[in-house]
Amino acid sequence: MALEVTPEHLSVISGQLGITQADVLQTIAEAAPLAVPFAPGADIVSALLPPAAFEHAGTFFPAALHGIGCGAEASAVLPVIGADYLIADLLGGGSVFGQSTFVE
Repeated sequence: MALEVTPEHLSVISGQLGITQADVLQTIAEAAPLAVPFAPGADIVSALLPPAAFEHAGTFFPAALHGIGCGAEASAVLPVIGADYLIADLLGGGSVFGQSTFVE
């Protein structure tokens, strides 16, 4: 299977990831305080709403922040990967030397 890579695009994508990460982080920071509402009433069903929302927020926000961290890692390595592709292409290489820095 062939994979076509345009090395010049990788640095552009890296810059776009940085902008997107900042926007997502700002949205998360604004949404976090609103994620756990006060109980809308004094009944038992209303009393169950804040703990359920808190439980959901406790899983959602850490996962979202982890995703932003992965994007930051990708943003940092994409220009390096682009340079590796360019050098390997200029030297007629059939593969790019490198290793994953991502935790799997």
